[in-house]
Amino acid sequence: MLIEAIVEKYILEHQPGFVQFSFVDINNHKWTVQDKIPVVGIDFYKNISEYPKEVFVPVEIIETYNDNFGKKVCKIKLLYSMETQDGFSEFEVYSEQMSETNN
Repeated sequence: MLIEAIVEKYILEHQPGFVQFSFVDINNHKWTVQDKIPVVGIDFYKNISEYPKEVFVPVEIIETYNDNFGKKVCKIKLLYSMETQDGFSEFEVYSEQMSETNN
């Protein structure tokens, strides 16, 4: 599965290049991750005019449940050892943030 995220900027120019992307969880907390372009699954490079850009980042769904309002929540884990700069890799997001394909 994939989670919708926003690439905010290109941060490192050596090959294969690094980008910074973010997404929000069910508590509207913004999480920021920096990783290699191929790991994030991006098919573009450092053209600054393309930022911010919507992308879909690979994740594993660990669990799904309905919250108190009946909205479907997915507990996810970022793949390929991706994590936030403070070491988080598991998050709870709404199912509508998820996709099976790179739309």
